[in-house]
Amino acid sequence: MFFCTTQRFFSYNRAENETKAKLEKVAEIKKVNAAMMAIKSEISKYEDTLKEYQMYRKFLDNLTPQVCIYIYELISLSRLIY
Repeated sequence: MFFCTTQRFFSYNRAENETKAKLEKVAEIKKVNAAMMAIKSEISKYEDTLKEYQMYRKFLDNLTPQVCIYIYELISLSRLIY
C-alpha cells in the first residue's frame, strides 16, 4: 500500500512539473510571436515610408530640368577622377 501511495505521489509531482514546463514554453512562444509581429509591423511601416520617399524623389526628379541633372552628374564624375 505504501508503494502505491509513493508511486502516486511521484506520478502526480512529475505530471505537475511537466504541465508547468509546458505552460512556460507556451508563454515563451507567445512572447516570441508577439515580438515577431512587432518587428513585422515595423518593417511594414518602414517599407511604406520608403515608397512614399521614392514617390517624392520621382516627383522632384521630374521637376528638375535635365540640364541640371547632367551638370550634377558631371560634377560628381569629376570628383571621382580627381
